[in-house]
Amino acid sequence: MNGQSVEAHLGRPVSEMVKPEVYAQFEPYLKRALNGESFPGVEVQRPSPAPGAPAATMMATHQPVRDEAGEILGVCVSITDISVVKQKEEALRQSEDHYRHTVEINPPIPDSLTHGSRREQHLLQFLLGDAHRPYPGRDKEL
Repeated sequence: MNGQSVEAHLGRPVSEMVKPEVYAQFEPYLKRALNGESFPGVEVQRPSPAPGAPAATMMATHQPVRDEAGEILGVCVSITDISVVKQKEEALRQSEDHYRHTVEINPPIPDSLTHGSRREQHLLQFLLGDAHRPYPGRDKEL
């Protein structure tokens, strides 16, 4: 955890074990969990651990830990890295934006190959031969 062993975490406050900018995101939830509140699904941004490495998006759950008498002993924090999910959501959003933009800038094109006027049908036959007709070789429509 945090690049250190479990033993290194024992007996030390969270503020010493994580970067200050990460602790600043956790602290309000930790304090409120110590007062009995639970917070499932809190998104936390973890800065890049090293130059050139990507930052991470984490999903954290904060819950008070109680003894048999119901007294709060501490806080249980569960953290899951959801960076890949967030990247896929962003890629989907960009894909949807691209599709929407493509549809907006391209006006609908009428289907003149099958529903056009007689003149259009003659033009198509001149340009395409019999390829545009469902039954090549039949001239009953022209």
